[in-house]
Amino acid sequence: MVTVAVPPDSASIQIASDVVERYRRDGYCVVPRLLTHDAVDETLGEIELVVRTQLETLRIDGGPSLYGAMELLLVADVDRYLAAVRQANKLLSVQELLFHRSIRRWLAALGIDMPSVPTGPVVSIMSDCLRVPGGYFGLAPHQDWASMQGSLDAVIVWTPLTDVTAAQFPLDVIPQSHRRGLWEGTISESNREIDPSQYADEDFVSLEVKRGDVVFMSAFTVHRTGLTHRGEPCRGLRIACNTRVENTLEPTFVERQFPCAYGRTVKRELMTPDFPQPSDMERVFGAPRPERELA
Repeated sequence: MVTVAVPPDSASIQIASDVVERYRRDGYCVVPRLLTHDAVDETLGEIELVVRTQLETLRIDGGPSLYGAMELLLVADVDRYLAAVRQANKLLSVQELLFHRSIRRWLAALGIDMPSVPTGPVVSIMSDCLRVPGGYFGLAPHQDWASMQGSLDAVIVWTPLTDVTAAQFPLDVIPQSHRRGLWEGTISESNREIDPSQYADEDFVSLEVKRGDVVFMSAFTVHRTGLTHRGEPCRGLRIACNTRVENTLEPTFVERQFPCAYGRTVKRELMTPDFPQPSDMERVFGAPRPERELA
């Protein structure tokens, strides 16, 4: 087995010996202040810009706050709000944040010898004022491995872009749940939900984390979106992003020929009729040069 060593210039090596042991025991760990606030704010700023470009298209003043701008866009045009959220998932800044060199050092310390990425990152937005009718609002208890089915040591990287308290839609996890392997569950529209008879609410621990903190979690760890705290609904705004990382060299993954539960489809039909026109191309690249006169 090839092993990638954690670089000796990393200030986190001393922490890693304690935290890696905790990760293996509990199926998750929290590394405080692994990312700088500047890096987080840059990513959050691009997400805000995506939202505001859609408001500008509607000629709506989004006001000074991202939260307010998101509420305005959702009320004005649900489709544009959802399009903005989908586009946020694709931002290079989100990918760069989740694969920052400090995160990659920790993945190496956790035993990910040759990282591979089975799917794109996800930006999750939770707020009592940003509920899309009939749409996503948190996830029930589940394990991510069921939707990956790759390496057994796969790691979930989860980091908040806003501070998260226990009353603000935290990530709830069941410590040591990864040791049981794949729990019984039922396939739903969004994931494979764990059978409620398998757990109790008191089994979960709510992770209170700040922007810049990073959660590393086994793909087998049972987790959910925290929707209540001390009997009251969670409030406020929580924005986080996450990605899934597999270990290309994990023996069972190699033996099974690198299976991946994700697929890829491409729409060949034009999604916007009669687009682009020459005038659209001119706005992007400028007016075409006149054709050279024939001799």
